[in-house]
Amino acid sequence: MVKRSVTCESCIDALVEKDPNNTKFNSLVRQKNHGGLIEASASVYQIFQSTKQCVVRMLHSTGGNLPASSKIVSAISSVVLEEAVKKNSFSSLHDHMFDSSPDN
Repeated sequence: MVKRSVTCESCIDALVEKDPNNTKFNSLVRQKNHGGLIEASASVYQIFQSTKQCVVRMLHSTGGNLPASSKIVSAISSVVLEEAVKKNSFSSLHDHMFDSSPDN
């Protein structure tokens, strides 16, 4: 699905794990994969983990309910973006982001 909507090879490379031995997937997914799954890169996995941790912290602090705010997505996005910068996620795209326009 990503490969259909993203046309830039550098961007695809940053999203997809090329080394099957470097996977973050659990053993069940590895057993069920017969070569058709596209595995997420380490940076995508970091984003997933940061998002999950943020949601769990929110649930814990609110007694199990996410705040019913229209700004919840923005709040989670801000926290996850800050974590991504700290962890240097998508470092392979640092110079690339200046090479092209956002719609390219």
